[in-house]
Order: sequence, then structure tokens, then C-alpha cells
Amino acid sequence: MANLQLLSILSRWFNRKPALHRSGRRPMRPLQELIIPTLEGLEERTVPAVTFSYNDLGTSGSVVGNLTFDSQSPDEFTLTSDGTSTDYTFRSDAAKGYGNSATLVVNPSAIPVQTKAPPATVEVTTFLESVKLLPNLAAGSILNLDRDTPLASLTGAGTVQPWASTSAGRAITLGVPSATTATFSGVLQDNTKVLSLIVNQSGTEILTGTNTYTGTTKIQAGTLRVNGSLAVASAVTVPGGTLSGTGTVGAVTVTASGTLAPGAAVGTLNTGAISLDSTSNFSAGINSAAAYSKDKVTGTVNLGSSTLNIALGYNPTYGTAFTLVENDGTDAVTGTFNGLAEGAKIDIGVTKLQISYIGGDGNDVVLTTISKWDTTTVVASSNNPSIYGSTVTFTATVSPAPGTSAIVPTGTVTFFAGATNLGTATMASGAATWALSTLYVGAYSITAAYNGDAKYNTSLSGAITQTVTPAALTITAAANTKTYDATITAAALPTVAGLQNSDTVTGLSETYDNANAGTGKTLTVATYTVNDGNGGANYTVTTVTSTAGIINKANATIAVTPYSVTYDATAHTATGTVSGVGPVNQSDLDLTGTTHTNAGTYTDTWVFTDTTGNYNNSTGTVVDTIAKANATIVVTPYSVTYDATAHTATGTVSGVGPVNQSDLDLTGTTHTNAGTYTDTWVFTDTTGNYNNSTGTVVDT
Repeated sequence: MANLQLLSILSRWFNRKPALHRSGRRPMRPLQELIIPTLEGLEERTVPAVTFSYNDLGTSGSVVGNLTFDSQSPDEFTLTSDGTSTDYTFRSDAAKGYGNSATLVVNPSAIPVQTKAPPATVEVTTFLESVKLLPNLAAGSILNLDRDTPLASLTGAGTVQPWASTSAGRAITLGVPSATTATFSGVLQDNTKVLSLIVNQSGTEILTGTNTYTGTTKIQAGTLRVNGSLAVASAVTVPGGTLSGTGTVGAVTVTASGTLAPGAAVGTLNTGAISLDSTSNFSAGINSAAAYSKDKVTGTVNLGSSTLNIALGYNPTYGTAFTLVENDGTDAVTGTFNGLAEGAKIDIGVTKLQISYIGGDGNDVVLTTISKWDTTTVVASSNNPSIYGSTVTFTATVSPAPGTSAIVPTGTVTFFAGATNLGTATMASGAATWALSTLYVGAYSITAAYNGDAKYNTSLSGAITQTVTPAALTITAAANTKTYDATITAAALPTVAGLQNSDTVTGLSETYDNANAGTGKTLTVATYTVNDGNGGANYTVTTVTSTAGIINKANATIAVTPYSVTYDATAHTATGTVSGVGPVNQSDLDLTGTTHTNAGTYTDTWVFTDTTGNYNNSTGTVVDTIAKANATIVVTPYSVTYDATAHTATGTVSGVGPVNQSDLDLTGTTHTNAGTYTDTWVFTDTTGNYNNSTGTVVDT
């Protein structure tokens, strides 16, 4: 509704101005005739056809508006001087039946209430330089140029070309404001006359269409990004601005601080021959191994000692190559980048690159990463301080140095205790572990050395001190039973608890607290040798006694010698000795039971009653013999004359001991009658100590 009101106001204003009717201009048609062709598709086609701002040079406030046309088909319009050097006209094609009429539609949302009417005429040069025209061409629309035209920017999707009736080729000068980006997907083309393009401001114009104009392209300031294409026959000069993009252009000449920057930050720009000089720049972005700037050249390459600028957006891996200029054919690259001879090295942050002008297939400009990323290694212990024999796991974590890469390092890590190599482990997820339980008691300086991989440099961790304390080792005397041997030795071996790894204890022995027989005796660990490779220092040894010692009494060796004598009227006792493995009291052997005086054969008992406590009591028998003695018998015969009395021989008996005289029987020698008699006497001992005997005497 607001647009309709403004149209009505403008039409009345237009028809009241006689100056607008010169050159055969007709008064504006009534609104009812203009509404449909003017507003039809206003949002879809007419409004985006051309948008511009202009200043009335002080006669009124600024006006922002949309330019539309009173033709029935406003797809083609022309910027012309309208036959004078001072007037400016947007017109429809006269062949469409509406002559040069045009209508200015003001956007009411961007204008304050007007206090003055717009000017009747606008001086063309001042208008174009001050208004900052910003065409936004709808698809299918055509903008004809009857003069060299400065535009603030160019957007949309239509076609821009010289007016067919213009007298000479025309040029567009784009002055895209700073920090502004405009994109034109349409076509810039010749139209009987040649079209040229000049970029001369600090903003960015992006061309994404297939542009066929054959005039020159000059980038004096700002950036022209060609993501579509320019005619290969159209030369591009860059005397101060920047040429970039991912499309295709013809030959490029860069001078006077101009910059060739293939890609849109990164990407490939296809160009014809390129020529740079010592005042120019070649700028490349590198964001990954696949996303970086490249100029694919068809033609010659002359670097002209230009300055190479690299924007490194990541840290490439060792050996990664980036082809900055892919040169066709076999023609060599002429010149080098300033200060960068063949094989020169370039340091960018933590990355070191090397340049070659004979890279690729022999004539390409290639940057290759020759440095690996630095790393930091940190080692930690799972168990510190640890006890000898317990497992300690050392973990080495390898990280890319700050600002290098997010790629996880791979490879191996070697662990050291001082200068001793503990072992090498393979990394997983940026870390390696080494577990062991064989560190001797002591303090160790533990470090981890990362051995590097294809992408990362080696690094050595700082040292941590691993303290290993002694393990507890218990040696316990074992139960032992033996027979008294007068020593404290024991045959049993002590038991060992707490040995670690493959350590051993040898030379084990235990002893009794004393040698005497008994039960519940104390056994004590006597000797041991800990074989741990560290002189036993890996252990704190505790010995434990046992009261399960038993020393059984021994049997004494008793030798009793019986006697065999002839009765001599004295007492006889067997003799004997006692011996043992240790001291023994001879007096403990009782032989009193073997003492006899009288003749006889005796089975006598001896008794050993130990008083040392170390021997078993014992008893035994011996056969003692006292043979009967021969008594001394003296029988005196008689020789008498018969006297009618009985006569008996006389005799006496004597011996070594008492003897009964009556035991001598002489009755056999008694006779009364005369005669010579051989008489028998008989000695029959009644003491038991003498042998009986008989004999004869001759009595007369």
C-alpha cells in the first residue's frame, strides 16, 4: 500500500515537471495503467533487478530505493546518457513500446518523511560516483551499458554487457566497500563491443558464472575471486589487488604489490601463464593435506622473485607435499620466490617446509614438510614407594607439543632406571606401559624415552624417583625330632615365606637351644643365605623359633664283664663300663647284683639308671661263676699194733675259707683187727665252697 501511495505522488510530481518532457518524453501514464506492469513481480523480479542508493547533492535527504520500469517485460534495461553528457537515464528497450520512460519507486521503510521532491535531473558523472550503484540482477535480466560504469558491487544472476548501440567498448569498475563481499552468478559478456572489468576497492567481488567477455580484467585494489570462469583469451592484470578463486582464468600478470592467491582461502585456481615481479605476492593457504592453495597453470610460469606468503592452518605431518604451482608440460619454472632458492627451508611456527621448483613431475613448485612435530613425554608410576617384588607399572604418556597436532603419537617408548634399559613397549592411544617387579631395594631415577614415529620427534621425559623398600621375609624353624647325640644340630630345614620373583634361600639350618634330651625344646634358625642378586638387601628378614623340638634319650652302651673265679672266700663283683654319645656317669651302672663270695653259678642283673637325663635306663644280666675250691685234706694213716681197740686215721681239712672239719669222713679208715688196710676217706663239703673229694690211705 505504501508503494502505491508513493507511485501516485511520484507520477503527479513527474507530470508537473516540464523539464522531464523534453526529447519527446511522454507524461507518466495514470496509475491504473502502471500498477500492474510496475508492481507485477515486484518482490520476485522487479525489486531485485537493480538496487541502488543515491544522494541528491544537498537538495534533500538520502533516498534508498528500487528502480523499476514501465515496460511490460522489464527484463532488459539500459544505463545511457540519453544523448547528453549530463543527464542520467535508466531506460527500457524502446522497441518494447514504452520509449525511455522509467519510474523510481522509493522504499518507504528506509526513508524519512520527504521535505523536498527529488531533483528533476541528475548529472550523470556525479550521480554514478556518489550514488554507489549496486545492481542486483534477477535471473534472465540484462543490464546494457552505454558508458564506462562505476558500480559499488554487482550481485544477482543476470547478464551485463555493452549496449548494442554504444559507440565503443565499455568497462565496469567495481568498488566493493571494505569488509563487504558481493557474489554475482550471472554473465559478463561482450555485445558487439568488448566489455572489460576493473576492481578498485577493498572489498571482495565473487564471480561464479561462466563469463565470456574478452576485454581485460584489472584488479587495482580489493579482491576478485573467480569461482566460475573468465574467457581464457581475457588477460588478467593484478597491479595492486588480489586475484583468488577456484575457477578458471586466462593469463595472469601480477605487479605493484598485487597478489595471486589461488583458491578461496584454499582450493585450485586454473590459470593461463602467470608472471609475477619482485613487488608482487603469491599467497597460499594450507589447511590439510588435501585442502590447500594451488595454481594449475597452462602456459609458462615466471615467479619473478615475488614474495611467498603461507597461511598454515594446521601442522602437516612429516613428508607431506603441497603443490603450489602445477606447471603443465615440461617447461621449467622461471625465477624463484624472493629469498627462497631451490631447496630453501621455511619455518612456520613449529613446522619446517622445504621448497622445490623442480618438484612433482619435474617442473612444479612444491612445498614439502621436512620437520616432525615435537612431543612431550611424561612418565608416572602406579606404585611409589613400592615393596620389593610387588609389580610397578610405569606409564609414559606422549603428547604432541602445544600448537602442533591432534594426531595421536604412535611407536615405542623405552623405559630407563638411571642408565639401565628396563625395556621397550609399544604405544597404544598415545601411551606405553612397562610393568616389572624386579627392581632391587633403593631409589631409582626413572625416565621414559619416546622413540618417535613418521610424524613425531623423539622426546625424553623428566625423571621421577621410584623408591623400592625391602620385602618381608620370614624364616621359621621347623619341628625336629632326634635322638640325643650331645649336639644341638637339627636335621630339619627352616621354612621360608615371602620370597619374590625367582629368589632363593640356601644354607638353611636350625639348632636346638641345648643338646640335652627333652620335649618342647626350642629350635632356632641358625644359618641362611638369601640369593636375591643384591646380597640379601632386598629383604627384611625375621627368624621365628619353634618349640616343637624333641631330643629323645639315647641308649647308653653298657659293657658288663662277668667273672669266673675259684672260690677264694672273698666277694667278687662283675665289672662294667658305660659309654654314650655324650657324658655319662659310670656310677649310674649298678653292679651290686653281681657280687658273690660263695662258689656258685649266678645269673646276675645289672641296672643302669641314668642321672644325666640323656640316656634311657636299662638292665641286663650276666652269668658270674665262682668255682668250688679244692680243700686241702691231710689224712694221716695209722700204723699200730693190734690192741683190740678201734683205730681211725686222722685228718684235717683246710681251705681258702672256712671249712667244716666234720665234712671229712674218716670212718672208712677205722679198724680194730690187725691188718693192712687201704682205706678210703671221703670229703663231702657242706659249705658249698669246696669240691668233694676222696682218697685212700693205708692203715696198718
